[in-house]
Amino acid sequence: MEEKREIDVKTDRKKVNKASEKHKQLAHFIKSVHTQLRKDSEVFGAKEAWNTHIAQKEKLKEYAKSMYQLATKHWGQKSQSSEKISCRVEWIKSKCKDYFFNGGVDKYDEKEQHLLEKDTPESCRVERVENFEAWVISKITVLDVGSCYNPFATENSFIVTAVDIAPYSSDVLKCDFLNLNVGSERKVTECNNALIELPKNSCDVVIFSLLLEYIPCPDQRFSCCKKAYELLRDRGILFIATPDSKHQGSNAKIINTSWKVVLAKLGFMRICYEKLPHLHCMMFRKCCFKEAAMKKINWKKIPENDELYSLMKIFIPQDFQSKNVNDDTDDDLQQFEHNDQESLALFNELPCEI
Repeated sequence: MEEKREIDVKTDRKKVNKASEKHKQLAHFIKSVHTQLRKDSEVFGAKEAWNTHIAQKEKLKEYAKSMYQLATKHWGQKSQSSEKISCRVEWIKSKCKDYFFNGGVDKYDEKEQHLLEKDTPESCRVERVENFEAWVISKITVLDVGSCYNPFATENSFIVTAVDIAPYSSDVLKCDFLNLNVGSERKVTECNNALIELPKNSCDVVIFSLLLEYIPCPDQRFSCCKKAYELLRDRGILFIATPDSKHQGSNAKIINTSWKVVLAKLGFMRICYEKLPHLHCMMFRKCCFKEAAMKKINWKKIPENDELYSLMKIFIPQDFQSKNVNDDTDDDLQQFEHNDQESLALFNELPCEI
């Protein structure tokens, strides 16, 4: 009996080791794609590198398969095995329902009205609360960008349009979001089921889950956020989930401050932020009045002429890994060092499904 138990333990250990090795192989491939795209962007320019990347059909197919396997066979299992781990999919679902069905819209209508009145003499105030029409909604219209296999499809309160440059599932539309046209109607090509246009102001929610760190260039990331702003209705929500294996404060200047400032200039007000074990999860509201988003920022604390707060750029920690982070004269860059080895470790450990 004891001998059989030992054999079973050894067998289980072999299975775990095999699964762990497969996990690392998948994560290494994902990371190598990201790294190569950033390198190509530096050499050939972001636009040419991106166009070359999306033309590599076999590599993208392998990428989609790898992400699916990581999410469903590795991260998903880790998420189920630990009560302390929160999944970003469930986090987004929960925040959506609170915002649209449990008084969140009204709460932030009042917040926006308060910000509009802030530092404004009473004699000069304009009563604009009547512009916040009652929002009655039974289903939430969701655009999930970089969806892979449409993890939100099972949520009954969502009407999901899932898009990806290389869909894994048949219910995910092929779409290069950087080149998606924002127009007056929804257009899907018959030949390859590709989404090429969506109407302006047509979405309640846009989701960027593990998307912005894929995009190689700060200008392109800003373009993604700007496009999300155009696609969202007033009071709609942009969700951003981006990986970071470091503690909450280590990359705060980028994630917690720079993004908040740059997106406020677009008209987004950040209304929720949580640091999950390996992720920053953020929720931004498209304000009815851009002035309210701007007033949410304490501009006295924002350094003038700092590129991080540029109007047209969204930086990530990886943008600075090629610079000399050990230079004692550049303390700011030291706090967002995020090298390839750390990124690989992150993909090895990420517990949450996509």
